[in-house]
Amino acid sequence: MFLFGALLLIVRVTETGAVSCLDDDGNPVEWFIGYKFPGGYEYVVLIPGSTSWNKSANKVHQDGMMKNTFEAMYHLNDTPNSFYGMYNDEKPGELLFASHYWWGHMKGALSFELGKGGFWLIHSIPKLSELTGTYKYPSTGRIYGQHFFCVSLPDTCLPQIVTQLVIARPLFQDSYLAPKLAALYPNLSLILNNSLVRSTPHSIVNLSSLHGSLKMKHFSKSHAYGSGKSFSADCLFCVLLEFSLVTACLIRWNLKSVFLY
Repeated sequence: MFLFGALLLIVRVTETGAVSCLDDDGNPVEWFIGYKFPGGYEYVVLIPGSTSWNKSANKVHQDGMMKNTFEAMYHLNDTPNSFYGMYNDEKPGELLFASHYWWGHMKGALSFELGKGGFWLIHSIPKLSELTGTYKYPSTGRIYGQHFFCVSLPDTCLPQIVTQLVIARPLFQDSYLAPKLAALYPNLSLILNNSLVRSTPHSIVNLSSLHGSLKMKHFSKSHAYGSGKSFSADCLFCVLLEFSLVTACLIRWNLKSVFLY
């Protein structure tokens, strides 16, 4: 599970050569948010500098920001100072039963190159990617609405990201880790191989995008957090009490803000 609180947005600045999120045209961006409409492959996007949702000219299963970002990640394979990992709680071509799950309910990808930064992409699309080493959007991803969020990050965030993933235990289905990074981040090597690492039951970390245009809080919890306990009440609300949350609902039930008490 995750919850991102975006506290500050400013004009984006990109860094030449950095591993980062890529927009529909393949240009580096500080972050992007996309929503795929139900019953098809069309989607709308938000990127730095935009003031409203814009409909993409691409189809998510063929071209656009998701494919561009995934393919750039896979180009780092066998490079000396890089790693990538693609995780999804559903496996292509397999029917899984809840009793067999040891992993977190989470889907995404991340990739970093030492000294140049990287990105963390979090989405809701089951079985993506259907093939390892390339971007193949699953046909099952057509029916329902889906969302995707990518943020470009400095490599100084890696220890915090590894901590969050150690706790949540995603199911990695494809990965590459250069030996140099394996030595620097032993827990990263373990989680990319889906090995159990002992950890605390939950964690909250602060993350800042590559050039500071996006500030976030990331929440992570493990299976060991405990049945009968409320992660929302115990962890989320205690942090979010200091904020009012801007929301959008159906016109009939329009809300301006949500206040937590």
